[in-house]
Amino acid sequence: MFDISKTPSIVQLLAFSRIACDWVYRRNPKNQEAKALRNEFYATIWKASAKQLGFEVSELGKGIFEFTKPDQTHFRVKNNYSTLDGNATLKRAGDKPLVHDILRQNRIPVPDCQTFTLKTLFRARQFLLESEVPCVVKPAAGTGAGQGITTGIQTGEQLGWAVARAARFHSQMVIEKQIPGDNFRLLFCNGVLLDIVKRCPPKVIGDGTSNIKKLIALENERRLSSWKIAQSILRIDQDLTQTLATQGLTLKSVPEAEVEIQIKTVVNDNSAEENKTAMNDFCDEAIRVCLDSADAIGVNLAGVDVITSDPTRPLEETGGVVLEVNTTPGLYVHKRGDNCPVAPIILMAMANQKSQLRHEQGNTDPLQAGWIK
Repeated sequence: MFDISKTPSIVQLLAFSRIACDWVYRRNPKNQEAKALRNEFYATIWKASAKQLGFEVSELGKGIFEFTKPDQTHFRVKNNYSTLDGNATLKRAGDKPLVHDILRQNRIPVPDCQTFTLKTLFRARQFLLESEVPCVVKPAAGTGAGQGITTGIQTGEQLGWAVARAARFHSQMVIEKQIPGDNFRLLFCNGVLLDIVKRCPPKVIGDGTSNIKKLIALENERRLSSWKIAQSILRIDQDLTQTLATQGLTLKSVPEAEVEIQIKTVVNDNSAEENKTAMNDFCDEAIRVCLDSADAIGVNLAGVDVITSDPTRPLEETGGVVLEVNTTPGLYVHKRGDNCPVAPIILMAMANQKSQLRHEQGNTDPLQAGWIK
């Protein structure tokens, strides 16, 4: 089989074609419906939090909400973008190679990895050849919600397609060893642990007659019925097809009735019921490593992503790693039924931060200091 990773020019052409496909996808009515449901979720939790805390709230449009405390302090949010971290922090935390370097310097376990570009694609090929386990390719920066990530890479052909997918998001990319275990999100606010969630990969359930492609379509219809079910639709991409292939399946396979089929390895597109609370599962040592990760990057509101096979033991013992430190963590994974218990805490933290800034600087302008506009 032709190894396209040996020909960067071909990979670059594929990346351009993927950009065109993304343009069409973003304008897909179903994708727009999912985006609207996501906005509805954030509108619901921020309004409910404001009511709980006794704040006035005004909707400014395009998902932006302004809150007013009784002392007339103002601050704003937009979906999962808060005022708790400034632009410099956002830039630093969004640079995956830099984050890995900082965490390594602080002796925090991270996956073995190699950065590369299309011009230095040979570095990724060499890394893959020397790896004894499957690898993951992702953009080095500029993305969120799992965009551009492909798992389970074992061949040059798979690498080429994965690079073409990642390159449309950023010119620099990362290949890293895929770590076995479960994916967890630990949410910290100003050094306080708010929640731990086990994020299970998305799946479909067989009915004995429908093939997997049809089951995905049915699942997407279910998801679009309410924001309480999911915040995104399932897209057929390389991660999906490779996840199926590792199980000996394709989109044409027909699972037996009631059989669960994992359809992706990247967890970002899972549904609400695939997020499980894990607050009582983590040992103190593992929590401390995650808090140290947020501190090392300098993040106030941090969603620390971890992979480990046993959260009751230290990461060093299980071969677990810290994958990312997110500065704009999606709050949907912390939803409990119709509510999001962490939202009022985060809102109060923003209110207190802005009140302190106003007190120290005599500043009454809510648009100063990098607040969201």
